[in-house]
Amino acid sequence: MPIADFLRALVEHGRVRVARFVPGGGEEQDGPAVDAVLDDWDAANRLEFPGAAPALDRAAARWAAEQLYRASQFAVFRDVDANTIQSKLGAACPSASPAASVHYSVDLAFRFLPDLLRHAAGVSRADPLCDQLRAWGGQWPLSSVGMPDVQVASIDVICGHAGLLRLYIDRIVVRSDVSRLADPRVRAALQAALGHYPDLAPGLAAALAGAKSL
Repeated sequence: MPIADFLRALVEHGRVRVARFVPGGGEEQDGPAVDAVLDDWDAANRLEFPGAAPALDRAAARWAAEQLYRASQFAVFRDVDANTIQSKLGAACPSASPAASVHYSVDLAFRFLPDLLRHAAGVSRADPLCDQLRAWGGQWPLSSVGMPDVQVASIDVICGHAGLLRLYIDRIVVRSDVSRLADPRVRAALQAALGHYPDLAPGLAAALAGAKSL
């Protein structure tokens, strides 16, 4: 299945197929079709984004889409060795600057990371693929809310953009991810979001109360 078809299936019905990984395969070559899907996702996201969304970084979005597809191949076909996984998934995002547009654009595809990790960990939590997914989760915290055993490197970019921070808090609430409350900026934003209605997220509200009592 070409990457573009894979991406469309993700949002249309969630039932996807991937081709067996072949070293030197050309799935990445359908770049224009992938860009078209990512443009559609970007347009749809902007309709619901809290405030003004960052600019789309096409290179970052395409990198994340291709990496997600490759990781999905490895999650289905488990005979790929650890060295190959590291070689194919270890490349850094080509947009190196920690800008809001990069985090936003990577999230178009990487928002599916928690689902992919659940699938991969169902076979083996110690699998090298799971380690890579968790590493991505640490690098791209907006996308990894709800993923267990993730060491978040920094949320400075997220906290520096009002819309990304609001989206981050919304996901924390939806997924009841108490682990993300270690940062005082997140606690303050969550407290403001809950306001006088802590019953909307009782587990998070209790965690906030516990943090205040320390």
